[in-house]
Amino acid sequence: MAKEYKNALAAFLEIKKQDSLSPIIDDYKMNKLGYEYLRKNNFDIALEVFKINVVLHPTNSNVFDSLGEAYLLQKDTLNAEINFKKAISINPKNDSAKRFLTKITK
Repeated sequence: MAKEYKNALAAFLEIKKQDSLSPIIDDYKMNKLGYEYLRKNNFDIALEVFKINVVLHPTNSNVFDSLGEAYLLQKDTLNAEINFKKAISINPKNDSAKRFLTKITK
């Protein structure tokens, strides 16, 4: 909430370094938090939460899909497309990312 995203990322990375299984950095919980902000129309905060989540979980297709969706809601189709493609490259069976990508590229 204080918009200290760089400091938050550094703190989360330190937690991951010390305990990679810490529930504080759980990808599902972080995604859930991001979507809570989206539902409240706090798009900037949601985007930062999703950005932190992709740094923490760079091999998780779903976190890139969620970041892409947040970009799409902000009408940033370029970054949305980049993240949907990344999600699909990690998991070619990510149907959500495929559907969103189809909407963008039509």
